[in-house]
Amino acid sequence: MATDDTFVLARTLGACVRETRRAQGLTQEELAEGADVSERLVRQIEKGTATGISLDRLVRVLSFLGLGLQLKSGPIPVARSQGEEYTATLQSVLLRWDDYE
Repeated sequence: MATDDTFVLARTLGACVRETRRAQGLTQEELAEGADVSERLVRQIEKGTATGISLDRLVRVLSFLGLGLQLKSGPIPVARSQGEEYTATLQSVLLRWDDYE
């Protein structure tokens, strides 16, 4: 069962995916095709409602956008509002794929 923090993190991650996709001039369909996932999954990720997806599919979407996951020890800070906390959370969860490899 997902916690409130899981839902907030999923929405934060989704917002980052959406903003990155738009900044790259991609449609949801193009992202889905490039990442070899369904367009429905891309919509769910962007809305923050794809909380039960496989890590493999999430990494394919992030990788196609040039993003990756950063794992930290201890709890990951979760954004509960816009502004600096939102930015800090995105930076703690996502990084450039080049830095990940």
